[in-house]
Amino acid sequence: TVAQAQKGTVTVNGGSFDAASFGGSYNYDFMFNCVDSAYKAGTAAVVINGGTFKHFDPRNNRAEGAASSFVAEGVGITVTEDGSFMAQSGMVAQVVDADGNSVAAYATLAEAFDNVSTGDTVILLDDITLTEQINIKKALNGLTLDGNGKTITCQTTSDPTQPGGSALYFGSASEGLYCTGIRIKDL
Repeated sequence: TVAQAQKGTVTVNGGSFDAASFGGSYNYDFMFNCVDSAYKAGTAAVVINGGTFKHFDPRNNRAEGAASSFVAEGVGITVTEDGSFMAQSGMVAQVVDADGNSVAAYATLAEAFDNVSTGDTVILLDDITLTEQINIKKALNGLTLDGNGKTITCQTTSDPTQPGGSALYFGSASEGLYCTGIRIKDL
């Protein structure tokens, strides 16, 4: 463990972190941790605003139960070339795989959709205003847009029947690309 909160908040704003595996099935899930009873009582927390973490996904770890997340609002996690997890503030969208593992964070929703794969989930990290239609031009079978309680404001055009009239356009009939199994939640 690099840091464990017993009372109060451990805040990480940057730096590089690595620790030896805890062993057994625990692996690296406790690089950052809270005393369980204090975490449940709300008297201990970990908040990650930035930094690079070897073997530890701050958005999806088991420190405080399955799928624990220590990232602050608006912070996304990108897996780097060496497999580390880099936390970046000011991100708009987070892509996670079918198991909830962080893949990459993006500054725009369009970038996130340009880089998704079948089975991925795009999570909004902030409220956004779209001034251009986002075209998802790839064949996907199963994709989730998790609004995460955030808001998408559409200012693309006043007439939704005209080109660019919808905020999100899935697929391309003229190119034979279809998106099926699209799920939108908590938006």
